Amino acid sequence: MKIKLGIGLIMVMALLSGCSVPPPKIREIPDFKLIERAGTPMTKRDLLGSVTVVDFIFTHCAGSCPVMTGQMGRLQKKWDGKGVRFWSITVDPKRDTPAHLRDYAKEAGAGEGWFFLTGDKKAIFELAEKGFNLSAQDDSDPQPGFEVMHSTRFVLVDRRGFVRGYYDGTDEVQFAKLEKDLKSVLKEKP
Repeated sequence: MKIKLGIGLIMVMALLSGCSVPPPKIREIPDFKLIERAGTPMTKRDLLGSVTVVDFIFTHCAGSCPVMTGQMGRLQKKWDGKGVRFWSITVDPKRDTPAHLRDYAKEAGAGEGWFFLTGDKKAIFELAEKGFNLSAQDDSDPQPGFEVMHSTRFVLVDRRGFVRGYYDGTDEVQFAKLEKDLKSVLKEKP
């Protein structure tokens, strides 16, 4: 009884002292092949070895994407060079060519650790839906800037390619939770 009470007390003290428990492994990301804005092919293998924050956006978006890109920029400023990478995958590859993504990345202030990816539309939608468990689909009655419906969530992926959390990229409370979990996942042994 005393041992259980002691262990419980230690756990409570650890939580109160600011120690955080890493988020659980939710699912493994499947293999994929995309093209980075520089024209370089990228696969799951390129994601491995770094903690990565992933989002799905499109550059002509008039809705949530500008906010999400701004939030990703905030993350990059704070975490770039600290073992974290950032992947923004377009859900409108017909318009978001590598050249267009280069311009968008420059406008967003993206550094070397922030990748903008495009590829086959069907493969991207499948990766979003089946790989990351996020929504992505063409709008059946599109208005300019709203041609694709997609999730606003950021996805935290660990060094081994496992999803560790989902966070609304437009919500400050969720953004703070992402940063807390990011810090925790970074502390894990590679």
